[in-house]
Amino acid sequence: MPRLSAAPAAFAVGAGKSRTATVTLTASAAGKPGVHYARLAVRTSTPYPAEPVTVTLTVLPPASP
Repeated sequence: MPRLSAAPAAFAVGAGKSRTATVTLTASAAGKPGVHYARLAVRTSTPYPAEPVTVTLTVLPPASP
């Protein structure tokens, strides 16, 4: 899978609140055309588990001239 990163990498969220994070994929590292999958792990300090977020990247073949 291409390089996957999130920003901010860590932050606090109060009860009942939400926060937006930007996830960036480096598509040039994907290699062959096709569908590539990754899972973004989420860590929490609560007693409740956080499921990983599935990320999908579809790489198309180069356009023919």
